[in-house]
Amino acid sequence: MLENKKILLVDDDDDALQAIGARCRSVGMQVFTARNLLTALGQVEKQRPDVVCVDVQMPTGNGIGFCEMLANDHSTAHIPRILITGNATAETQDSARRLNAPLIPKSMNVWETLLPLLQQVAGDSPQTTSKAQSPKANLPKVDLAATRIVLPLPLAPKQSDAEPEVASAATIEADQELLLDSVFAMLGSELGEDEAEFQTYDSGQEETPPWVLCIDDDADFTDALRCRLESHGVAVVRAFDGMEGYRTAFAQPARAIILDFEMPNGHGDYVLRRLKENPVTADIPVVMLTGNKDRNIQRRLMALGAVAYFNKPVRFDQLRGELSNYIEILDTPLVSD
Repeated sequence: MLENKKILLVDDDDDALQAIGARCRSVGMQVFTARNLLTALGQVEKQRPDVVCVDVQMPTGNGIGFCEMLANDHSTAHIPRILITGNATAETQDSARRLNAPLIPKSMNVWETLLPLLQQVAGDSPQTTSKAQSPKANLPKVDLAATRIVLPLPLAPKQSDAEPEVASAATIEADQELLLDSVFAMLGSELGEDEAEFQTYDSGQEETPPWVLCIDDDADFTDALRCRLESHGVAVVRAFDGMEGYRTAFAQPARAIILDFEMPNGHGDYVLRRLKENPVTADIPVVMLTGNKDRNIQRRLMALGAVAYFNKPVRFDQLRGELSNYIEILDTPLVSD
C-alpha cells in the first residue's frame, strides 16, 4: 500500500511534475515537488520522504549527483531513490547501478514503470514487510527498451483540492541560507568524513608549482585570468558556482582562492564563511572580487576573513601583487601579456 507515503518529485519540467504528481495522489501518496536541486535538498531535510524520484538532467546539476549526496549522508542514505531520464547513456546506466537506483525512461508510459517500483521500495505489501531488509534491496530491474510503448496511459483527473505543493519565491528566498547549510553540510560529510586525509595550507610544505582556485561564474573573466596567471607561473583551477567551488576547495586545498561575491548556488560571502568555518580550508587566503561598490559589503567580507577585496574590473597588477603575499609568482611573464 502506498497510502500516505511521502514522495518527492524533482524535475524542472512542470508538465512532468503535474502528470506524475497526479498519478501519485491517485494512489494516496503525499506529493512534494522541487524544480531545482537546492530546493530538493531542503525538501528532503524538511519532509523526510519515503522515496525520491529525480530527473537526471537538471539546470543546476544532475540527478545522479543529487542521489550520491543523499547516499553519502547517513541521515538520508536509507531513502530509496529512483532516476528518470530521457537519455539513458551507458555512463548514466552505470551510475544508476552503482547507486542501486532504478533508472526508467522519461516517456509517455512512465507511470506504468514507476508504479511497480514505488510499490516495491515504498509500499507496505506483505512481501516487503516480511523481510528485515533495506528498502533498497532486491529492486526490480527495468528493461529500458521494453518499457517504450506507442500509446500513452491517460492521466488521472486533476483534483481541485490537491494542487501540487510548490514553494513560493518568497519562501525559497527566506529559506535560502537554511537550504545552503544543508547542501554544504552534505558536501562536507561526503568529502571529509576523515579530515586527516587532507592538509590545510602551509607554504612550507608545498614543493609543487603554486596553484590558485578561482570561483566565479563569469567564464570569460576566469579564462582571461587563468591565461595571465599561467604566464606568471601560477596554475589555475576554475569553479563556476558556490557549491562547486566549496567542493573543489575542500577536496584539493589550494594555495589561495579568488572568490566572486555574486554567484549562483551560494554567494561569495556565504562561501567565504563556510570556508573559514572548516578546519580543512580555514587557513587558505581568500581574495574577494565584486562589481558592487558598497563599502558595507567590503567591511563584512573582511570581517569574515578575506585577506583582500577588489572591485571589478580589477587591475591584474593589483591582483598579482596581492597573490604574491601568499604564493611564489613571477614578476615578469614567461610570455608577453
